[in-house]
Amino acid sequence: RKESSAASDVYKRQDDVLAIKADQHYIQIYTIDREYMLLYRFSDAISEMSPDAGLQVHRSFWVANSGIESIKPRAKGFTIKLRNGTDIPVSIPYHAIVKELARTKQFLVRS
Repeated sequence: RKESSAASDVYKRQDDVLAIKADQHYIQIYTIDREYMLLYRFSDAISEMSPDAGLQVHRSFWVANSGIESIKPRAKGFTIKLRNGTDIPVSIPYHAIVKELARTKQFLVRS
């Protein structure tokens, strides 16, 4: 289901965006109550987000700092739980930055 006009409106309101996921030629935009698909390059989408608003935590995921509920340790790394309940994987190259984020922003780290 492609909701391009609604998705582009949400994307323009960056405060509503909890996370962005790359999905082939589309991006999936996560908000507190919905998910949207938009035909857009992931690299362009994250470059247009405010640099202080969040960070890339996986080759396919960007997460807004305001969207993080908690950071959960796993056997081989971390998972970020968004405020809407979605779990986002953190890949190995991003472990150090997520650890630092948890420390500096004092996110709840729970198992």
